[in-house]
Amino acid sequence: MEYLFTVDETVFNPPPKVKSAVIRMTRNKVENLGCDETLFKRVVKTVFNQRRKMLRVSLRQLFAGKSASPEFYAQEMFTRRPEQLSVAEFVQLTNMVEKEINTPKIMNKENTYTQLLPQIAAMIEGETCETSVLANVAAALHQAFDQFFWTGFYMLHPDGMLRLGPFQGPPACYAIAIGKGVCGKAFEAESTLVVPDVEQFPGHIACSALSRSEIVVPIFSKVGKCVGVLDIDSTQLGTFDATDKLLSRTSGATAHTHAVLNRARFSIHFQE
Repeated sequence: MEYLFTVDETVFNPPPKVKSAVIRMTRNKVENLGCDETLFKRVVKTVFNQRRKMLRVSLRQLFAGKSASPEFYAQEMFTRRPEQLSVAEFVQLTNMVEKEINTPKIMNKENTYTQLLPQIAAMIEGETCETSVLANVAAALHQAFDQFFWTGFYMLHPDGMLRLGPFQGPPACYAIAIGKGVCGKAFEAESTLVVPDVEQFPGHIACSALSRSEIVVPIFSKVGKCVGVLDIDSTQLGTFDATDKLLSRTSGATAHTHAVLNRARFSIHFQE
């Protein structure tokens, strides 16, 4: 970019309160920026739409409702505003954003569950509509973990089938027979089932071909009767482990969950 000359304000009608300048811009000969140029444009547009905010605030829109890792925002660059960055730094930022978006989050599940369950308890405090509670519990769980592809409930219907309840994710099977598939087996056994690879589970019901691993947790009424299941699917193999299975025992989470969900006429217990 080259400055050529100044244009006096009297040249314009009505005259502005500032002088103007004519500049010459020469296209950079570098054909490849060294990053995903489509994402580069998104990053630049996103941060300059909120140019008065620091990057760690304005960039949140790029993560589609998910939270970037603390390590991502810990770098000095994110305390600056977009006008303070050079083109080379925007290229660096774009590569950082791409890596963060594409890297599966390695999180401390125990800490996440410990923080999440009291939040769910507070969110549904005083609510007695079972459908509303199930809907918000599914949403809260689904948003907390990037690996959760489908999160929802199947509830026992008077016709003896497990019928689709509130959920987050793509469309699912309407009904599952007791004893069939992972959901039906978990309900029948009244026990949590963790399936590292759904293709290796005999009789697996493929509501979605994208599902690779699954956990199903039975739901019990206040009197101890199994009334449904919580079903969570992942597009990755081996997503669920002992932490997911025993989350209700984590840091007093059982007390929070049991007390609040009982007020909504059901409680979730995680059985070994």
